[in-house]
Amino acid sequence: MKNITLVAILFTLPLGWSCAAFTGQASPWMMDKLKVQAAFDLQCTEDKVTTTETGTWTYGVRGCEKQAVYVMRACNQLSHQCTFLRNGEIVRLDPPAAPAPAPDAK
Repeated sequence: MKNITLVAILFTLPLGWSCAAFTGQASPWMMDKLKVQAAFDLQCTEDKVTTTETGTWTYGVRGCEKQAVYVMRACNQLSHQCTFLRNGEIVRLDPPAAPAPAPDAK
């Protein structure tokens, strides 16, 4: 019986560590991984990509007048490896409106 308990503990302990990231609180390194993936998908540089948590394990990403939604599929805090899957198509955003011309001073 002791052997079964020991095996169960040794098997579930790494699972607990790898799932520890799913506490609803994303770490900065997780967002860095997401930005790398999103920058590639949006054909954008990482410094122009912003992320917003939109739900449990779900993140909105915007950059270079495009946006997409990603779902965190797996994350391992020990190895700092995360997998984010795009959930839907990349949407092109309308460019910001040009400022209104100044009225003519006469």
